Amino acid sequence: MHHALLLILLAEAAVLTVCVVFGVTHAVVSSLMRRREETAERELRPVLARWLTEGDPADGERLCRLPRSVLSRLLGGLVHQLDGPQRDRLVVLAVRTGLAGRAERLARSASWWRRLRGVRLLSVIGGDPDLLERSLVDPVAEIRMAAAEWAVVQPTDAVIDRLIEMLGDPHALPRYAVQDALLRLGGRILPRLTAFLEEEAAAAPGAERERLLEPALEVACAICDARMLKPALAVAGAPSPRVRARAAELLGALGGGDATAALTSLLDDGSAEVRRAAARSLGKLGHWPAAPALASRLRDPDFEVRRAAGLALRSLRGPGQVMLHRMVSDRDRFAADMARQVLELPEGSLKELTA
Repeated sequence: MHHALLLILLAEAAVLTVCVVFGVTHAVVSSLMRRREETAERELRPVLARWLTEGDPADGERLCRLPRSVLSRLLGGLVHQLDGPQRDRLVVLAVRTGLAGRAERLARSASWWRRLRGVRLLSVIGGDPDLLERSLVDPVAEIRMAAAEWAVVQPTDAVIDRLIEMLGDPHALPRYAVQDALLRLGGRILPRLTAFLEEEAAAAPGAERERLLEPALEVACAICDARMLKPALAVAGAPSPRVRARAAELLGALGGGDATAALTSLLDDGSAEVRRAAARSLGKLGHWPAAPALASRLRDPDFEVRRAAGLALRSLRGPGQVMLHRMVSDRDRFAADMARQVLELPEGSLKELTA
């Protein structure tokens, strides 16, 4: 009995020893392989950069002989950094090495982490447009975020429409990635974004659509094209105060007679946030005919609106200064106090306060 127990213990010890040796050996070998691949990557980055720039066939052949794991890591740092002939060479390299096909297979995997690896690779080299559209609606937020980066490489109209819809994504990271992608695409999205704003302005109001309109208007403000004036004027009458405020910011970026007329009207909006945005926009545009309307906002019950109106008047120079001096003696002590504060501000601080 004791002899059998001893044999069992010895067998277990032997198995444990083998497992420990195997584990240590595996860790050492993996570490050595990882270091070798990292060394190879450091040595090959200049080769890849030279080949993308100059297209030397010898460099291309050397890169084609690399293991796909090394090549995929090399390409991973190039997202959104290439265009024109450089991107064309990159796609050729990915196809010749089989990396493009492997990336698409990964992006179709049932395992989300494999899909993520595939989509990240395709965000560098491009791929099947249908696969891109499916990735943009993937249930995993990280994959939708990576697909938004891929969309910059292949911005079809359908993809741009989907990106705009994704501005209302329930997760923050995809929303930020989508905004970044749309801004990166710039003028390419103008027809689709303008059409979207026009459709939304004419659609029945709804909380979900209004949550989508706000970030869309933020993107429109950053791009700022005259073709957005018509939808901006329409959206300025939206039920949501936050949407009206973003529309006021867009009108302030666009300018023009229709924009300033709408902004002057928005100074009487029922929302303090909208009145504040309208005052700031009129100040940025330097629209001096709005000085009397801005002066009346110095009596506004909301401090931030009074402050925005005062700073806007100060930025109007002559007409604004006249109004501020008049308001110093106004019977409304809040208006008089704000006018006095704004007039006492040093000139150098105005740009910072109105930015």
